[in-house]
Amino acid sequence: MSYAYRNVGSVAHPAFWCAHPLFRYEAGMEVDLAEGTSRKLFLPRGSTSSKNLRWLSSGKGIEMRWDPDLTPYVSIWACNGDLGGYRQIAIEPALGGYERPSTETPMLDPGAALEWWLAIRPL
Repeated sequence: MSYAYRNVGSVAHPAFWCAHPLFRYEAGMEVDLAEGTSRKLFLPRGSTSSKNLRWLSSGKGIEMRWDPDLTPYVSIWACNGDLGGYRQIAIEPALGGYERPSTETPMLDPGAALEWWLAIRPL
């Protein structure tokens, strides 16, 4: 997926974006959770450019890739039944902060743009 964020306004604007693709969580994945709990992990800024998910029940997997220079903030959120019974996991690369704009969020001048990408492929 390719993204472009363009400031079409007349004043500088902070550029923040965070992916939140949800996948089915199952026991034995990289983020291990007790039944009825959730967890969010924050990886060190710029520490990775990809993450794999594998499902033991099917043997299938995916790889997510991104440019760590453009989207250096990465968190992993997992839910094992405590929020409405849902079982989900999300790998969340972000631009400008982990969950919200930060002091490092780039400011886009009027007419300026940022472009970045996120790739998801089967393993």
